[in-house]
Amino acid sequence: MLIGERQRLGIRSLNKLSEYHLRFQAVTSYLLEKKLIGEVEQFNTFVRSFSPTFWKDISRCLQVKYPDHYPDLPYKISKVYEAARFVLHGLPTGSGAIPIPAFPPQKSSPSPTSYMPTPSQPVDSPPTIKAEQLGSILTEFTKSIVEALKQANSSDNRTFHS
Repeated sequence: MLIGERQRLGIRSLNKLSEYHLRFQAVTSYLLEKKLIGEVEQFNTFVRSFSPTFWKDISRCLQVKYPDHYPDLPYKISKVYEAARFVLHGLPTGSGAIPIPAFPPQKSSPSPTSYMPTPSQPVDSPPTIKAEQLGSILTEFTKSIVEALKQANSSDNRTFHS
C-alpha cells in the first residue's frame, strides 16, 4: 500500500522522502526481523516507489559516491536514502513541481563536469606510459629480474658450500 501510494503521489520534496523512508523502515524492519523478506527484496521494493527519472539521478549519485560497489549487489537503504536526499536538496518544497534532474544528461562516458571533487578529495589520474617508453621499461625490468636471480643463485651457492 505504501509503495503504491508513493508511486501515485511521487516524491518531490525532502519532507515526502523522509516520511516515506520512516514508514518504509518501520514496515520492512519488522519483515526483515521475521525473515519474511531479504535485503535484496527490501532494496527492490524501496526503489520501486521512485520515478524512473528520479531513480536514474539517485543511481548516478550512488555510482559516483561508491565507484567500487559491485553493480549486481543492492545498496543499503540508508545509502539510497542519503543519495535521494542529495538529489532533492535545494529543490523547491511543496510546489508540486516535478523535480528537475540534479545531474546533466549523461553521454556514453561520464561527463567530467558531472561532479566536481572537493579539495579534500583530489582526483588522481593514473600515470600514462607512452609506447616508446614501454620498451625501455621492460628492458630495465628484465635486467632487474636477471640481476635478482643472479644474486639469489650466488647466495644459494654460498649457503650450499658452507
